[in-house]
Amino acid sequence: MRVSRQAKYSVVLLPADNLASHEWCSLWGVVSLLDPRPSILVYTLKSNSRMWASVLAAGGFDVITTPFSYEKFSDALLSAEDDFNRRIAP
Repeated sequence: MRVSRQAKYSVVLLPADNLASHEWCSLWGVVSLLDPRPSILVYTLKSNSRMWASVLAAGGFDVITTPFSYEKFSDALLSAEDDFNRRIAP
């Protein structure tokens, strides 16, 4: 996977359902090493408290469940971006 080291990503969306475990961990590892680290939103068909707790413990921002409305997705994205901006503010 190629990720531009010069670009600044404020939010990254990661799928929880369609990747094998090793692919998901690899992808998470690449994203979490970006500097500054973006807010990580995980999306899934079915969420539970264990998944949500695991994502937060690993440094993710939130888990959103699909299908989601435009409003729900927009709110989650804006909240994640606000979190990123607060973390990088001097």
